[in-house]
Amino acid sequence: MVHPPSNTTHKGNKINTLYIKMPTLDSGDQYSVWVGLIYIFNLIVGTGALTLPAAFARAGWGLSTISLVFLAFMSFMNATYVIETMACANAVYKWKRLQFIKRNSISQCELEDPLVCGDTIPSRYYSLDRRVELGEMANLFLCKTGRSVFYCTLCLWDHLSSSMCKRPTFIIMISMAIHLLIHNGPQGRPPAFDFTGLPTLFGACVYSFMCHHSLPGLISPIRRKSYLGLHISLDYMLITIFYLLLAFTGAFAFANLSDLYTLNFIPKNNENIFLEIVEYFLALFPVFTLSTSFPIIAITLRNNLQSLFLDTSRLDTYNVILRRLLFPVLAVVPPLLLTYFLEDISILIKFTGSYAGTGIQYFIPTFLVISARRHCKNLLGLGVVNKYKSPFSNIAWAIFVLLWSLMCIILVTVNMFQKHS
Repeated sequence: MVHPPSNTTHKGNKINTLYIKMPTLDSGDQYSVWVGLIYIFNLIVGTGALTLPAAFARAGWGLSTISLVFLAFMSFMNATYVIETMACANAVYKWKRLQFIKRNSISQCELEDPLVCGDTIPSRYYSLDRRVELGEMANLFLCKTGRSVFYCTLCLWDHLSSSMCKRPTFIIMISMAIHLLIHNGPQGRPPAFDFTGLPTLFGACVYSFMCHHSLPGLISPIRRKSYLGLHISLDYMLITIFYLLLAFTGAFAFANLSDLYTLNFIPKNNENIFLEIVEYFLALFPVFTLSTSFPIIAITLRNNLQSLFLDTSRLDTYNVILRRLLFPVLAVVPPLLLTYFLEDISILIKFTGSYAGTGIQYFIPTFLVISARRHCKNLLGLGVVNKYKSPFSNIAWAIFVLLWSLMCIILVTVNMFQKHS
């Protein structure tokens, strides 16, 4: 925030003092780390989890368990990359602010900021106070081609995904599956290992752990971030256990699993009215969530398309038809056509999770953190320490993520071509 300059007298000379403050959150806008973890849990546990039981059963309970735990770890690693990059972006903005102060010959000690008033703490450059979205990080640290790839991937993801799921629904499904197992015994007989089901499982797991595009907005309001990485790791562990419970109970409770798990709870004219109401709610649950989230996703997609093709600083200068008609149509029509003509949801899962999901969850955070580290090293030097640095900061981890992602995309692509040949 920039306040109007005010004249003050200092040692007989009149100087202009410009008070420049970084955007900060009011105390009322902040919340505890535990509230933040609940938000992250709700963000991750979304409609993608509804595809897990069927994918789990196809790939086998042994292979699926190993894959789910491993992909949870990979997702957490890239979440730490997003946090580190966000801290780097904050450092860059603070550095630019200091350069502006120096260029305007402003009395540093009157700014009441320990960063510039003699109480210099190198690590104060790095913080998570300012909310910096992934798009803003891409503009800071990626080249023009990288930024274009980022926006294209994000737009594709917005076309094929949704969120806004509620935990009680999953708890109800887990409880009903356990009830069926107790009364009817195991009806499903999934194998231990079936590698032919791995592509669908990979897509479902990546889809289910997606949160990286929304992390900055949830992290910045947290009051105390000293052990943020540890707390998020605990959140990931809890989510992994929750997913395993959902997938295991579903895979063994039903002989045949629908790609969308809620379809296994279609009402069967039960004498128990309450149970029938619950089954109707579960069957219609995806409709409820998509109906509420689709308008928000469409608006987000429209904004991303505008950011990709137009200069957002002068949107009002563009043709009204271009702004008010073309981009909204591009945001709404393709998803509607896709849902009308596509009957096999497993194809959507593979495509969304394996391609767009891999880009958002793996490639983009990894390239962002590599570029951010190099940028901050050149800007601030080696002496300034980033206390939010990822524990996986060795370049070997980043290379591993990229190689793993590339290998998975190749395997999924080969598998899809073989099935359609």
